[in-house]
Amino acid sequence: MLKKSYNATVFILVFVFILSIESYADSMEDYFSRFSGNRIKKAEIVINDYDELDQDALAIEDRAIEKFIIEEEWDESMKLFKSALKIEQRLVYAPILMAQYYRAVEKNYKKAEKLLKDAIKFHPDIAQFYIELGETCWVFGDIEKSMKYTLTGLEKGFPKQEGVYYNLALSSYSLEKLDDCINYCKQGISYDPASERCKKLMIVSYLDLNQSANALFSSGDSLCYYTTAANYYMDHRKEESAAFIIEKAMELYPGDEEILSCKSRLLYIENDLEGALEIIESLQVDDPYNYFLYNTKGAVLVTMEKYEEAIEMYKSALEKYPDDSDILSKMASLYLIVYHYRAARAIYSRLLEKHPGDIDLERKINYIDSVIH
Repeated sequence: MLKKSYNATVFILVFVFILSIESYADSMEDYFSRFSGNRIKKAEIVINDYDELDQDALAIEDRAIEKFIIEEEWDESMKLFKSALKIEQRLVYAPILMAQYYRAVEKNYKKAEKLLKDAIKFHPDIAQFYIELGETCWVFGDIEKSMKYTLTGLEKGFPKQEGVYYNLALSSYSLEKLDDCINYCKQGISYDPASERCKKLMIVSYLDLNQSANALFSSGDSLCYYTTAANYYMDHRKEESAAFIIEKAMELYPGDEEILSCKSRLLYIENDLEGALEIIESLQVDDPYNYFLYNTKGAVLVTMEKYEEAIEMYKSALEKYPDDSDILSKMASLYLIVYHYRAARAIYSRLLEKHPGDIDLERKINYIDSVIH
């Protein structure tokens, strides 16, 4: 019997792209959103009964993959995938990519889950199906099931890597199993010693356990510890602890942008708006993915009632990131403040296209309609 061993580089490119437009941890956004990029690296998929699969179905599947990845004609690719599966239910890549589409675009998580479970009936030993199920269960909130499938994927031979253990750590944190979270973070770091996201999550878990000494020791007295701890204490309204951490960090890392970003945020919390803005403008950072600094600047400008300046800042951000929902949402809110209702409505309508059925967006649009009509 022949084997098809496929090094799924193209598939994983889609996987990473899809992951980039999904939300996995809204409650952890402040800490980890900027480290959620390439979560899981490529893996080899071996199809033992490849020679038995219908060749016409495989040809259709190949065309669908090309349209999905190269041409980005997702609707057409979904039609082709469905046609291929009608001919041959044992296909592998069709259910994987279709599940990602259902999960990320249609937000139909149950449909994605069913598709993957059906695929497992034919290929119970393909580890990628279980990893996909773990991701799917995560996004519709069944964290325990997500962990079960992810661990099964590892048992089935999915490569042990930082991204998998980070997912498990984040799941454990969501379930308030902090010791497990720390252990998974350590395993993730063992596969990628430079993993900032695992280090940050481990530090936060130690701080939640009131084990600040372990948090410091585990990070090796690094910059990562000071920035994470400072923001953690500010999030928990412990400004004195944050100030102590920041001052210590400024001694160790004078002039560091991340530390100064934390300092500006602290000054904003303490209502020293001029001081916060002075630091931000001295750094001249205009990249919205310097998360804390950029959002602190926006908050400072709004608090100082410099609405037009804030709007211009977000406009420049949209030139770099035209589809960023966070930036668009802030822009719309500012337009409402300055009574630019039509501009706000246009943005909310655009967001609703990206997030169909969002009740909050629909309410905002209805409110604007009631005002302008």
